[in-house]
Amino acid sequence: MKIIIATLMLLWTTALFAEVEIKMQDLPMECFAATNYVKGLNTRFGEQKVFASEDVNPLNEQLFHELWLNPTTQTWTFLVLNTPRNWVCVIASGTGFVDLNKTGI
Repeated sequence: MKIIIATLMLLWTTALFAEVEIKMQDLPMECFAATNYVKGLNTRFGEQKVFASEDVNPLNEQLFHELWLNPTTQTWTFLVLNTPRNWVCVIASGTGFVDLNKTGI
């Protein structure tokens, strides 16, 4: 019975992803020299880095995806840092967020 359920789940997952077309898409992002921009997140907006994940791009350059938050003013910035080029690109930023740890989620 477990094998039948596992097989059905595998077939369903395969069918689900078979319908999805995957393509590369350039995002419209603003990019800046990293040194001053990252300092500004802290000094101007009081944001602190709360998440970072290391990655590499297709050119094998080291990247860090980072989330910066200010819990008092509710500002946030999600960015990608290209360390060899010393460039930072803002993926998204805004105001207002919910701390899921405080909601019990």
